[in-house]
Amino acid sequence: MKLILIFSILFTLLSNSKSQAAELGLTDVSILMPLPKRENSDHLFRPGSLGKFGEFLPQNIFSQLPRLNLVEDNVALYPQLRALGIRLDPCFPAASPQAGCQAQIRLVWQPLYQKESIMVAEDVSVHVFYNLTKVELTDIVSQIKDLNDEFKISNKDLPLDIHPILKRDGLDSAYGKRLFSILNSGIGAQRISRVTFMLQTWLGNVWSFGGFDVDQGKMREISIPRIPGTKQTFFNELISTTIFKNAGIDPQVAGTDSLAFLLKPADPQAPLTKADELSVTAGYLAATRIENPLIHSPNSIDCVGCHLAQQTRIFAQGQYPSFAGELSRLADPSKFKSKYNLSNLNLGPDKTILLRSFGYVGSEPAINQRVINETARVLELLEK
Repeated sequence: MKLILIFSILFTLLSNSKSQAAELGLTDVSILMPLPKRENSDHLFRPGSLGKFGEFLPQNIFSQLPRLNLVEDNVALYPQLRALGIRLDPCFPAASPQAGCQAQIRLVWQPLYQKESIMVAEDVSVHVFYNLTKVELTDIVSQIKDLNDEFKISNKDLPLDIHPILKRDGLDSAYGKRLFSILNSGIGAQRISRVTFMLQTWLGNVWSFGGFDVDQGKMREISIPRIPGTKQTFFNELISTTIFKNAGIDPQVAGTDSLAFLLKPADPQAPLTKADELSVTAGYLAATRIENPLIHSPNSIDCVGCHLAQQTRIFAQGQYPSFAGELSRLADPSKFKSKYNLSNLNLGPDKTILLRSFGYVGSEPAINQRVINETARVLELLEK
């Protein structure tokens, strides 16, 4: 009887261990790659890499994008591109609610350069969307679970950051090679449905956003939600700062959930008027709502709003410290909540010139709260 009891306990412990190892975490579905140590020593996806469905990012598609920076044209940038971020999504919203949603893998591409003894990423990017069937995505997710189980890995309680196993063991590790092989099965030119971009101009304090829908290689500009046009720009007079000075969004959004007032705030030394309180509250609530994927989707928020919500929210708390507690209280019903770890480990999340959502600025990872919240939502959908 005692032997039977012992075997029963051991079986239960082993079963629970396997179940825990197979449970995915944020870093399993939004995968931020570690930067390689030297040029030409990386094992990252390249635009010319071949997936199951063709080249990852064909040059004829990349060449149709606007020039991403003032130093080099896109022909020179193309071979420097690396996929630094990979995101899985079982339900990216379609253009119309009636069309439902689309399973996808999305790759965030940035140019990489050697700078002294380290590799650095330029603060421009291309975001490529690859459509999958739900069955294909489910199979990829299942294979990642099995891979984690095999390597006895559980990332389920970790905050979103550089993938911990790739950071520890390297991109060319046994785990890394297997993971890349799994992801490779859903990527290629035949599956590209959309390409968006973030480019930088002037002295590094002006960013522009736009994108194209892709159908059999033909590209059509995307209309950006809530603005009259296909491109949107953010500018801030100061560089490397945590404040806004003569900052602005062009075109500015129409309607509610606007961040405009927080970009040109009232004098923090002067007492807030009732009108100021209302404007600050509206801006803070807008930022909180924009960060919540249950309230806003990519079809209902503009590009700059999505990339800037975190900075304006944090800026408002610092700009009006006596009012910060009231802002948090008022915004709490609109705040995204999840059982997953929503901590933001991003270096300098308050920097008002940090518009990167998921990737790198120089050698430092940059992940904003909207992406963290979206990733938690993806895990919740996968659980269903």
